[in-house]
Amino acid sequence: LCNNPIIIKKNIAVLKEYNLFSSLGDCSSSSFLNIEQLEQKIDKLLELGMEQFLKDDLSLLNYENSLYDKILLAYKLNIPIEDTNSLHNILSSPFVVSDDDIDTYLMLVEKALIV
Repeated sequence: LCNNPIIIKKNIAVLKEYNLFSSLGDCSSSSFLNIEQLEQKIDKLLELGMEQFLKDDLSLLNYENSLYDKILLAYKLNIPIEDTNSLHNILSSPFVVSDDDIDTYLMLVEKALIV
């Protein structure tokens, strides 16, 4: 687990700052503690309205940043995200479009909503 104790110590402080540290004991996989940009990942999930899901399951922080755009796309397409299981399914499974095309598809959906 401990690849870099300095990063892990910093990330534990970040979890405490966001009041997420108490959820660490419930986490099935805490490899996110080794990530240098943990704070940015937390911010992104909070921007997407995933605060309760994050408190329930910190393993959501183990996904690549680019996959979080799937959450935004799901909202724009009115696909419900009812619990952490459905959220994990959206993040880990093939989605409406390929992962490589999500940015392009988001732009198209935005243009369609404006018109």
